Amino acid sequence: METNTSSTSHNNIAPSTCHIQYLPRELILEIIKYLNSSDTISLVVSARLFNDAWNDDYISICLSLLRQEATLYTEEALGLIKSQSGSSGYSTPKQASLLLRNFSRASFMLSQFNLSVRLNRSLPSMKPIENFRFIRNLYRVWTFCTTGDESYLQSFGYLELERMVEIAQWYVGWEAERCNGKESHQWWLWLKKIVKARDNVPVSLGSRFGEGVRRPSWAYGPKWTWAFFDDYCEFWQGMQSTMCEPCRLVELESVDKKGHTSHCGECRNLLLN
Repeated sequence: METNTSSTSHNNIAPSTCHIQYLPRELILEIIKYLNSSDTISLVVSARLFNDAWNDDYISICLSLLRQEATLYTEEALGLIKSQSGSSGYSTPKQASLLLRNFSRASFMLSQFNLSVRLNRSLPSMKPIENFRFIRNLYRVWTFCTTGDESYLQSFGYLELERMVEIAQWYVGWEAERCNGKESHQWWLWLKKIVKARDNVPVSLGSRFGEGVRRPSWAYGPKWTWAFFDDYCEFWQGMQSTMCEPCRLVELESVDKKGHTSHCGECRNLLLN
């Protein structure tokens, strides 16, 4: 009688041992470095393999995250770490964990802000350059709220402070809806101090609005965000600013970043360093 040798040989094949836990540590680290902050947190807290890799080499992971998620606002990201931990850098486990958490939190806050923009103003998703403006100033708001140092606000121009005001205004309303206003009172106190610092900066928006300080009517109430959008660039372009940002050409899909910055002095220091 003939037997089914093919079936028998197939059943005798040894099970594969090519599981992720058998990968070398160097490869595990490379996998983590390709992840964003939120995915990194998920893996680190749920899988011992990735947690061990994080504990062994969190400095190089943080460096990779800085390049991926904070290329244009590394100074602000590290400034927040200093205000939270008392020292600069990410050389300790505490600082590295703070940096990772801040990245994830900033990404979440941007998504919520973007959602609010689409719902309240019927606008499309924010452009990369507009996302950059929001996150950079979000870090500044967090730094001020962490330290409470009003002298920190004096280093910014009117435009930066206006954007910080709008972020704080939005957060107060968003937090009140989401968390029943548990943090709203404290945020109102911080908001008042940022508004005071902004109003102490002399600025003129030109003949369009007459003399002195005057903002467009849609800067108030639920229609905040005018200081973030390119659509309103004509209104805030001439306002006092201490923040350099890449020109909007960089964000066009048809413009290669490195090719553009190689001949654009406005962007070279921000995007190539």
